[in-house]
Amino acid sequence: MAGILNSAGIQPEPVRLEISCNGTVDGDSIAGDITVQGTGPFPFDGARADGLQPAGGRAGR
Repeated sequence: MAGILNSAGIQPEPVRLEISCNGTVDGDSIAGDITVQGTGPFPFDGARADGLQPAGGRAGR
């Protein structure tokens, strides 16, 4: 299992928005939350499509 955390700021006029992503990768699955400044978290989840491998062709298990 691996954790991910990423954040970015974008500045559409006239306000700056902070967006953060916090999640966990477990085998072929990913789940977590995306938070946009001033809102609550938005959950996300997903699974690797059949037949696809991670970048570099390594099996991530």
